[in-house]
Amino acid sequence: MFRRIGNLLAKDLIYSRRENILVYSMIGMLVLVVGTLFFLPSLEQMDVFFAVDGSVPPEVARQLEAYGQVEYYAGYDLLRERVLEFDDVAGIYYYGGEYIVLLEGNEESYVRELPGIILDRILQGEDLVELSTISLGRERSPVREYTAVFFLLSMFLIGGLFIGLSIIDDRQSGTIRALAVTPINVVEYMIGKSVLGLLVVVALTLAVATILLGPATINYPLLLISVAASLGVAIFIGFLIGLVSNNMVTAIGIVKVVALPISGVPVAALFLPDRLKWVLYLFPNYWSFEAFNRMFIRTDLPLAPVNLVAALFSLGLVAVLVSRFGRKLRLTVKGGE
Repeated sequence: MFRRIGNLLAKDLIYSRRENILVYSMIGMLVLVVGTLFFLPSLEQMDVFFAVDGSVPPEVARQLEAYGQVEYYAGYDLLRERVLEFDDVAGIYYYGGEYIVLLEGNEESYVRELPGIILDRILQGEDLVELSTISLGRERSPVREYTAVFFLLSMFLIGGLFIGLSIIDDRQSGTIRALAVTPINVVEYMIGKSVLGLLVVVALTLAVATILLGPATINYPLLLISVAASLGVAIFIGFLIGLVSNNMVTAIGIVKVVALPISGVPVAALFLPDRLKWVLYLFPNYWSFEAFNRMFIRTDLPLAPVNLVAALFSLGLVAVLVSRFGRKLRLTVKGGE
């Protein structure tokens, strides 16, 4: 058994080297993740930037620094040039006895509204509304963690794509017909075809989580458990692609279709109220999302029940593959009948 599985794994290694698909997919994903690091700081905080010229009294400019970052310019022309640059900066100058907010016109809504509110607060010396605050103990926005979660979920799609392309290669090369007269059975074939793709999922998951979140914030044993509990999703995607597609072009088309629920279900989970989330319970990747969510963001919620449900879904998906697709693979549990 192990030798037969090893032979399938060796063939996949040869295929991956021949097409370089394994190298390209892993390097491409890691480059994308590293590139994301350059944008995360701007997403994690909503800063207000002011540009003022010499007409604004120093006391007012000093108080603006309590609400955002203030840049100082010698005159109106320089102030205007600063506002016209690509980022969102509100210019403030004093003319004719009143303060004027200078905007380019395409700024975010908070950039258009906050400068006037802040100026009113500074000039009137009193709050326009009464506010009370309650701290939830979170020091920064969880944008980084949610970004990591969405990347981790996409790893199952990449691993599934690799499994699917390997099966397509077997079909095109006639390997499946040849295997039908060998002692190999469906389970062995599935294991042999899945091993390399699942290793890709695990390796990329560990690398992406480490790059985006840092090793100090990750419980690697728990992360591996959560990934292992959801590996059935990657296996199901892979065999779906491999058994439905006849070539790589069709496989890419199926990936685009499968990517919709892979990305859409987590997005829906973020915005649906708790009373409606039950509609997502039938999607296996919802439980994968929930596991990563509880590991990195909602750490106050128990993780084990979610991993258990994800594992049950994985076993169910694998059982469906064994029972429904054995004939299509031209294999049987007894081998080649």
